[in-house]
Amino acid sequence: MLALGGAWAAYGVLVAERADVLGAFWYACLVLFMFFGPSQPVYVGAFVAVSWLEIAGTQLGTWAWGTHDPTGWVTIGNPPSGAAGGYGWFDLAGLLAAPLVLRLWGRVTPRRRDRPEVRPADADVR
Repeated sequence: MLALGGAWAAYGVLVAERADVLGAFWYACLVLFMFFGPSQPVYVGAFVAVSWLEIAGTQLGTWAWGTHDPTGWVTIGNPPSGAAGGYGWFDLAGLLAAPLVLRLWGRVTPRRRDRPEVRPADADVR
């Protein structure tokens, strides 16, 4: 996955008719997530699924990526080669936000203090 993604990112920056600097950046992010992130299989799956969807969607004309990012400085391929690297940020955000969300959820949900005691089924047998 890393070799294929790296070849695609290099092609996008060095050879493609439409330079893909954003894709190369996102590919670099994907590499970092693969080596330092907690969910390597998730990143591999994201690369496969996102790449397939991006290639299919742009080839079918369902959508097209702009030529530059919102700043106008960074060029984008159609589709960007490392789009899956952007999804690594979603994973990281979820991992960082989950403890906070769980703490907040624990504060807003009522606690059940009147739970019946659970006894083994054979406790009444004498």
